[in-house]
Parts: sequence; structure tokens; C-alpha cells
Amino acid sequence: MKAICFNENWCKKDDLWEKRFFTEDEWRGNSLVLEVAQPLSPEIKVCLNGQSLPVSETEKGFQALMTGRISFREENCLQIEGLKLPEENAGEDGEEKAPVAPPALLWTAKGPHILLDGLKIRTLSADPAQVEIKVYTSSLGEVEIAITGENGKTRRAKACAAAVDTTARIRTGAKFLVTLKEPLYSTEEEKHLYTCRASIGRDEAEEVFEIRK
Repeated sequence: MKAICFNENWCKKDDLWEKRFFTEDEWRGNSLVLEVAQPLSPEIKVCLNGQSLPVSETEKGFQALMTGRISFREENCLQIEGLKLPEENAGEDGEEKAPVAPPALLWTAKGPHILLDGLKIRTLSADPAQVEIKVYTSSLGEVEIAITGENGKTRRAKACAAAVDTTARIRTGAKFLVTLKEPLYSTEEEKHLYTCRASIGRDEAEEVFEIRK
């Protein structure tokens, strides 16, 4: 995925941040995700051209899926409601404090992709060594994972992205339950790490995890 700086030309109206922009030709056919490096709260709502966008939490803040809702003919209006940002310090001349623009990035990718922070790994049990892997994606498609341990052994699996669970705000993805044979356990004295690589289309994401007894 490619990151584009998106923190310029924002206007603040009461509790509403607004940015107007035109699209680039190279964005056509791409997946588009807005990322804002601020905590997600229940008050935050993101709209593009009057349409509410799906919003989800990330490690850095929150993201909104803009794919399919952006205009390539007219000016776009992006709005974030309920976002509270700190204010810059007043200058030495005593001028009023100026609001800080939202720290935003626009991520673009050709075809389907794994969402930001979209690879989640959770250990279900140590003996047997079983992990749950969820891969959240921008659209439907075949998702493949490969888990490699320090011993060089690799476990692979495939699944079609669909609804992962009804409570998640990101609804498209694939879930895997993987049992590792002859696992290497981490201890206080020594760590044994596994690498999980997930892919959909040409996009990949990677996370490292360990299993402890």
C-alpha cells in the first residue's frame, strides 16, 4: 500500500473537521483507506460526500474505508465529526491558539488488500498449540496465510474472505484456526518466534508471535 499525506487544507467548524479535495487519476480502481492517528471514540463519525463511512480502530488510531464512495468527477467533501485535537501553543505576541489539523494519511492499493492492522493473532491454547488468525480485508477474495517457525517448517492455509463476525465494524475477512505440530515454546530465558504472513491478491501483511505454556 502507498501512503499519501492527507493532513493539509482542513477546516474546523465547531465540532466538525472538513476537507475538500479532488482525486488523482492514479487512484482509479484502487482501494482507498483514510487513517487518522487519534483514538477512536463513540462520538467520531466520518462522512464522504454525505455518506457515512465504515470506521474501525487501529493501533495508531482509527481508519475509514473510502473505496467506492469517492467521486472522480467532482470535488469531494470529507468530514470527521466528534474528533477532538489538542491546540497549538499561543505565540509570543499573544495570538489565539490555532487548531491542529487531523494527523491523516490516505492509503491506496491496487485491487483487494489487507486493512491497516488487519492481521490479528490470538493464542487459544498452549497444549495443543493452537492459534486463531483473523485477516481483515477490503473486499472478498482468497486469503492465504503461511506460518513459519525458527525450525524452518511452514504451515500454509487458504480461505475465502467473508463475514468474520457480526460484532466487528470491519465485516470482511477470513478466520483460521491453526494447530502447530511440535511447537517451540517461549520461556523467560529464551524466546521462540513464529512469523505469520497473510496475503490477498498482491498485498501482504506480516506479524510475529510466540506461544508460552
